[in-house]
Amino acid sequence: MLTTDLIKHVSGEYDLSVVQLLSLTSLELPSIMNLDLCINLKELNLSSNSLKTIGSGLSTLTKLTRLDLSNNLISSLNVEEFEPFGKTLEFLALEGNEISDVDDLYSFTPLVSLKTLYLSLADSTNPCCSNPSYYVKITKAFESGSGLNILDGESFVLKGSIGELVDDGGVKADEKFMKVLEVEKWLEDGDGENVEPIEIDIEVKDAEEQLQLELTEVDIKLK
Repeated sequence: MLTTDLIKHVSGEYDLSVVQLLSLTSLELPSIMNLDLCINLKELNLSSNSLKTIGSGLSTLTKLTRLDLSNNLISSLNVEEFEPFGKTLEFLALEGNEISDVDDLYSFTPLVSLKTLYLSLADSTNPCCSNPSYYVKITKAFESGSGLNILDGESFVLKGSIGELVDDGGVKADEKFMKVLEVEKWLEDGDGENVEPIEIDIEVKDAEEQLQLELTEVDIKLK
C-alpha cells in the first residue's frame, strides 16, 4: 500500500509539498493513493507495480511533467485521469499494461503539452497496439494543438507523412499512385493452366504505357 510514511521514506522529505521527484517502482502497489500532498511533484515513476487503474490518485498533481506507469496491470483509461496535468505533462509511459480498447486512447485529449508517449516498447506493449485503428485513434486524440513528437520510440510526425489516414485504421498511399493490372482469364500458359492475375503498383501516366506494361508482364509470365 502506498502510505504517506512510505512516500516520506522514499523521498527523504518530511514536508511532502517540497517533493519534486518521486520513484516508487517495483513495490507491488495495487493503487495510487496518498499523493495529494505532493502538490509540487514534477516527475513520478510508478512502473513495475500492480496498478489496475489510474483512478483519482493523481488529481492534485497539476505540475507533473513526467509520468511512468509502465509494466503494471492497467486495463482502461478515462479522460478525467489526465485532466489535472493536461497542460504540463510532456512524457508518458504506459507500455507493458493491458489496455485493450482503442477508444480509450481518446483519453489522452487533455494532454496538449505531451511530447513523448509510449504504449509499446520492445516486448512491453498493450493489446490495443495491435488493433488496425491504433495509429488513427492516437492521431485523432492529438490532432488539436498537440506537440507530440515521439510515439513508441518513433517519429510521430514522420508517421503522419507516410500516407493518408483512413477510418478503418489503415494507412494507404494516394490512390492516383495505385493501379491493378490483371491478365485476362482466357490467357493460358503452355500447360493449359490459367495464368494467375498479376498485381503491380504503378503510377499510370497514359493508356499506352499501361497496355505496354501489361503485355510485357504477360510475356514474362508465359516464358
